[in-house]
Amino acid sequence: MKNYIIIILFISIFSSCLRDRIDKRQLKIINTTSSDIYSIKSENGKLQKPYYNYYLDSIRADSTYFIENLFPSWNELIERSTDKKLTIFIIPKDSVYKYGWDKVYKNKIFIKRYLIDMKYLEDNKWTILYK
Repeated sequence: MKNYIIIILFISIFSSCLRDRIDKRQLKIINTTSSDIYSIKSENGKLQKPYYNYYLDSIRADSTYFIENLFPSWNELIERSTDKKLTIFIIPKDSVYKYGWDKVYKNKIFIKRYLIDMKYLEDNKWTILYK
């Protein structure tokens, strides 16, 4: 019984510490075009294949998409980025279908690159408007 109490106490302390470090702010990307796109964030300013495979949601034409960065915080992510700017690449969905992700990364196929820092995010109300 004592072990359960200790475990519950440990979990509650750990979760409260972690909850304080979770960044709940979201980056909003508004796609005002008539084409579906992908957005990829990069800390080093380069469009490169990630270290791990993950599923990317496309941003549908004329719609809004939210990017979360729960941990590390947006501040930490930007601080450790090259020149303290996070890069957001916009990639046409039809290019991914045409060439595949490997060629997109290898040939650096993107249509727009945003360099964002905390000032940019605050000035633009955490929104990227892609036209």
